[in-house]
Amino acid sequence: MYLNIENAEIVVKQELTKQETIALEIVYHSMEFYGAGCFEDLRQEPNLLNNVFFQAIRNMVLEYIDCYSNLGIVLYKFALTTHRLGIIDEREGKLIESNKEFEYCQRSFKVSQDFFQTALVIATRFKEDKLMINVLLSLACRHYFRGITLHELGIFLHQIIKNNESKEAFGESKTSLNKALKILTKLPFEQKIEEVKKAIHSLEISEKSCCTFIARFLIELA
Repeated sequence: MYLNIENAEIVVKQELTKQETIALEIVYHSMEFYGAGCFEDLRQEPNLLNNVFFQAIRNMVLEYIDCYSNLGIVLYKFALTTHRLGIIDEREGKLIESNKEFEYCQRSFKVSQDFFQTALVIATRFKEDKLMINVLLSLACRHYFRGITLHELGIFLHQIIKNNESKEAFGESKTSLNKALKILTKLPFEQKIEEVKKAIHSLEISEKSCCTFIARFLIELA
């Protein structure tokens, strides 16, 4: 897994490949030539309906988007699994292993988001609303589940009296959930928006509860 993240970080730092750029330029100039406002309009152009070259370019761009989106999903799943391992090892007192796993987790989440952003760049240049919505929804879901996981971590850290680390986890959770909410408010998914709002509310309750407990504990010590 560590080898995977190192390779992923190298790949994600690169710009779009020459082949990807050329494919997008062909689509852009085709839209310009036929006066199409988006790729969906371009696909309805009679001269392109049975054009083998055009279909090949279309399939290439769709594969690029799927590839980067899938890489984002895989890296996210690696991160989530390693995050859970980190919590288990911390509970068992394996601090060195736990620290390495949390570090790997952070790197994986970062690269996962970068892959989604690359997919979004291509989908945006492709001017296909459905593709952009799918990528944005997937990215928002990753932020949402990341926020939920960090919320759980914050509660666990509070239980073992690691208050500063707990506060930090809650803060990162809120950041992730707000990112998800910001993306979803631009999309037609009211139910998911409500789920994120409930998660943020639940997080705020946990934060207040932990702060109240700490305040009482300090008063009792005094």
